[in-house]
Order: sequence, then C-alpha cells, then structure tokens
Amino acid sequence: MAYTKKEYKDLINRMNRKMKIPNGWYKFVKKVAENQNFIVKSKGICTCKNCNTEFKSNKKVNEYEKCPNCKNTYLIKRNTYGLHYIKDVVILLDKFEGKWVIRLFEIFTEYTRTRIYHSKAVEYGRIYLGKEELHFANNRVASFMGNTYINHKQDGKEWRLYNNIYYGCGGWNDDGIIYPNNIEELCKNTKFKYSQLWTIAKENKYMHIKELLKKKYASTEMLAKMKLYKLATQAWKFNKKGSFKKRFGVDKGFCDFMVENNIDLEELEILRRYKKKDIEEIRFLKEFSESQLDEIEKYMTLEKFANYAKNKKNFDIDLYLDYINFLKELNIDLNNKRNLFPDNLEQKHSEYVEQISIKNNAKLCKDINKRYNQLEKNSYSNNNFFIIPAKSILELEDESKQQNHCVRTYAEKYAKGKCDIYFMRKNEKPNKSLVTIEVKDGKIAQSRLKNNAIPNDTQKKFLQKWEKEVLKVA
Repeated sequence: MAYTKKEYKDLINRMNRKMKIPNGWYKFVKKVAENQNFIVKSKGICTCKNCNTEFKSNKKVNEYEKCPNCKNTYLIKRNTYGLHYIKDVVILLDKFEGKWVIRLFEIFTEYTRTRIYHSKAVEYGRIYLGKEELHFANNRVASFMGNTYINHKQDGKEWRLYNNIYYGCGGWNDDGIIYPNNIEELCKNTKFKYSQLWTIAKENKYMHIKELLKKKYASTEMLAKMKLYKLATQAWKFNKKGSFKKRFGVDKGFCDFMVENNIDLEELEILRRYKKKDIEEIRFLKEFSESQLDEIEKYMTLEKFANYAKNKKNFDIDLYLDYINFLKELNIDLNNKRNLFPDNLEQKHSEYVEQISIKNNAKLCKDINKRYNQLEKNSYSNNNFFIIPAKSILELEDESKQQNHCVRTYAEKYAKGKCDIYFMRKNEKPNKSLVTIEVKDGKIAQSRLKNNAIPNDTQKKFLQKWEKEVLKVA
C-alpha cells in the first residue's frame, strides 16, 4: 500500500467507526442483483434467467422483452452464451462530520452454462466532499493497463488516498445506481432540504450525484417539481434566470411535451434543432453525433433524414455521409431526391466508389505510396500480430473486399494526410485481413473487423499498446 498522510488515515478511521449501513440497503442491493439478468432464447422459446419462466416471444436476440412472471424487462441473448458478467456501481450517500460522503460499492453477477452467482455489494471507494475533495480507495482496488478492477476476495480494510499519484488515475467517477431512501433524511436541516434530490434519485436508474452535492442549484428543485427528472441530474446546465426559452433553448409551448416524455439532455439538444413534438424521431436522431447531424443539415432537414434513415435496416451513418461526399465529388445533383435518398445505399455507394477510383487512380497511387513511406516507421509487431500502413489503392480495395467495409473510400483522405490507414494482421496469415485501423491526430479513431465488427479484448490490448508506444511517441 502507498503512504497515506496521518490526517487522512484518521479521517478514514473515524468514518469506519461512525458510518453505518441504513435499513433497507440490503433489500435494495438484492433488487439490483435481480436486475442483473437476461433472457435466453432458443427455437422461439424464451427463458427468464431471473425466475426460470419459459414463454414465447416474437422479440429477437439483442432486443428487450418483459418477463410475464417476474415483470422485469431484460435483454434477450442466444442460448449459446458462455461465461458472462454483469456489473453495477451502487452508491450509498452519507454525511460525516457535516460533510457529504459518496460511498461506492460494486455488485456483479456471473453466469456460466451451469450456474449463476450473485456477489455481495462490496465497498471499494469513497468521495469525501470536505474543504477539499478527497478520493479514497481500499485494498479491493487493483489497476491493470489503465483499467480499475475490484477484487471481491480482499477484505477492504486498508485504505489509501486515490488520485493521479497512483495508477495514473484522476479519481473516482460517481456514476451509478443510487440508494434513494436515506437522502431526504440526510438533507434535513441543510441547504438541500427542499432540493428534491431524493425524488430525482428514485426517478433515475443511473445518475451523477457529486456535482449536485458540491453546490446547491435552484434549478434542481425546479426541475424535480416540473417532473423533468432526467434533466435534473444535470441541473447546473439550467441554473439560469430568465424566460423558459432562455433556460431550455425552446419555446414554452414544448413544456408539456418535455414533461410527458421526461426528456434527457441529448433529447433536448435534438429538440432544439428539430422543433417537432415527435419523441420517436427525436430518440432515433439522438443515436447520431452532433457533428454527424451538423453535416446532414447542410443538405436536408432532420425530418427528411429521419424519414429516410429510420426505415433502413442497419442504417450506417458513416456510409451515408461518405455517399453524400461522393455525390459532391462526382457533381451529381444533390437536389434530386432519388440521388439524395437511394433505395439501395450500399449498392450506390459501391458504384460511386468505383467511379471515383477510376477518376483519381493515377495521382492517388503516387500520393498513397508517399504516405506509406512516411508512416512505415510506425509499423509494429509482437509474437502474434503486426501492424503496417496501407501501401496502395489496390491494398485498400483488397482490404474492403476481404472485410466487407468501405475503407477504400478513405483513399483520398489518406493520400491527403487527413487520416492514416493501417492494417493489423496475424503473423501466420500476413495476407488475410484482420483489423482495419483509422488514425487521426496520433490516436486510433476507429478499428474494425469484417462487417464493421468490434475487435476482441486481446486485439484491443495490442492496439492500445501500439497507440501508446508508437503513435503517441511519434
């Protein structure tokens, strides 16, 4: 254990002697464990892993379904699942010597094909909001490759200050499932006595609590009373004086709509752009980034985009934005609906890739080869894998064909130095595509397997090591 100042040791020891677990905590934890479940589907029959009830459902794998017996809603998984974990951070608020303490617990459920194990909730960290904000960890906390792990087998009795001195970490994140039943009592006779923090906690499964405790915002109580519970979790963003529009960025006529749907901050940001009372389309649009929507609005309204995209199975926004850029580059009319909203996006995308490749092939070949010579110094390998930069258009096209994705459309950006393209492959299969990598500003922007799948943990660790040891150094 690292050295901890005597004053911090004394503080932790006093906490350990005086802070208690409230009544109802263990029942709350049991409910969290009950929610750490899923539904298994095989041959049209669903089995709830919580209560073992079997029932029929038309829902597909990776969709949510409600169990008719225990009434809980769970994600549907295939019956071929192997070892599987579900973890949650559970937060218990406390007061100590007049200061707030955010107590962090972890609970996990482990599933194998033969058994289910629910862990106890173990405390591993505390955030003390005194004159200075202090983060403490006990000996359950371990760090590996920049990630934090909780060892439930440790006793949790030895505590230390947890900050950027140890393990390169800047402290704890306070995002978790909050025990709400003691908060109103804790707020009595304090500046938070009318805050409604307890109601906000009950109405939100996950929330950041620290910022709401560090400073009392008048907007916290206001948002709770309006029943805008999701916005209340970030009350500081609405702590403004003036009209409804100044506070929320939309006209007051949207108030009932916002309350009815208890919208969150992302949905409010879409509403500011969209200005229509259609929660389904707003929730569809919030799946896209702000920069993606900015680009879309250059060519069409969000309403027209939503009407087109939501009816496409497995719609790929990156593929669509690439397609729009192809239209521009080939001087194809963007005002024509048939061009802007193709029936078969993938087919049209591939068609225009070929046209652009033919148009730019000679110059691109020369420029890409020059980029390869510049980036070859970033090649990297270990006993299992190696990484090399793309050398030619032919290699990019071959990678696209093997991987069934659109890296070949990045040829011009790559040639102009707007991004770097690398291939990660197995040593024993140097010509078989494995992971395609895009790098921007010395960082991995995206890495994809065949059909745009995400790399596994082993592949990710190799990529992270390459990024840290080669890209950041370069």
